[in-house]
Amino acid sequence: MNVSITNPPNSAGLEEDNLADAGDRIDAAARSMIRLRVCWVMHWLSESGKEVPDSSETVHQLRVWSRRTLAALHAYAGILPRTERKWFQKQMNRIRRAAGDARDLDVLLENCKTKKGKHGKRIRRQFMKERCHAQRPIWQLHQKLIKKRQLQTRLDRMLRAIPVDSDSSLANQSLREWAEQQIMQSTEGILSATPTDFSSFRQLHQLRIQAKQMRYTLELFAYLLPENRTQHLAEVVEDIQNRLGRINDHVVLGRRLQRLRSHPPRSSHAKKIKTMARLERKTAKKLRDQFIRKWPKMDATLRLHLHEHGVKSRSDSGAANGPCSTNSQLPTD
Repeated sequence: MNVSITNPPNSAGLEEDNLADAGDRIDAAARSMIRLRVCWVMHWLSESGKEVPDSSETVHQLRVWSRRTLAALHAYAGILPRTERKWFQKQMNRIRRAAGDARDLDVLLENCKTKKGKHGKRIRRQFMKERCHAQRPIWQLHQKLIKKRQLQTRLDRMLRAIPVDSDSSLANQSLREWAEQQIMQSTEGILSATPTDFSSFRQLHQLRIQAKQMRYTLELFAYLLPENRTQHLAEVVEDIQNRLGRINDHVVLGRRLQRLRSHPPRSSHAKKIKTMARLERKTAKKLRDQFIRKWPKMDATLRLHLHEHGVKSRSDSGAANGPCSTNSQLPTD
């Protein structure tokens, strides 16, 4: 299926139609889910790959859809041809990292709008210079993957190679059982990432990674499960991700400000940057303390979900030795 990258697929409509055709077949759902997500990556890479993007939102969407694609590749790893899956994971991680660097700087530039005076203008100029450099990797990926049609060609090849359920180890497993298995694994993943030291921003960042993974997994499979089963869980996971995202924004800005502290070290500009970096760290710590107070209730919700549904899911779908058992890559930021 060739999809025009200048006319992106209708996200809700295309997914709903294809999933209706998929029925209870895991292979058909995999083709639908992965095709939809890669097509959106192609669209946003085309929009973001310009030398001067029309909007910072295009880069944000590129990062989001690359993560969604990685989540789908991970969820269906057990039935995807290994060589093609590895290639797609490598390209999606490259896109995610390139878009992530650019997006982080877009967020920093937006946050710096509130910083007035000559020091604020100078800082924005320095960040703008970094943002221009961050655009080149996106442009290069666009030239390689879109202009040369590598994503489209490899997508068609990978989807054709997915075995039909009746011809594979999936013959005795339903799509709903598969979904249960994936959601339980994501729940276990986020709980296993619970920080041993909540004062560590690095550990909180790892928890945020798992929250993203679980959120995108819920997006993949929520339509198969009762709404009362997934809605509250999705809200909790989104709250975790949003709170940790705000903490991360301030941590990143503080670190970048630290790197901007230049010569001479005692100049008024260097002192101003030092003060601003200190304020960002202080804000990050305040938000971290708020998250710590909220975490016990969030943790209890996740554990309750695992307790109520996890045992049944694992015993029904054979998660320990099922076709999804694989060392597939997960996003790392």
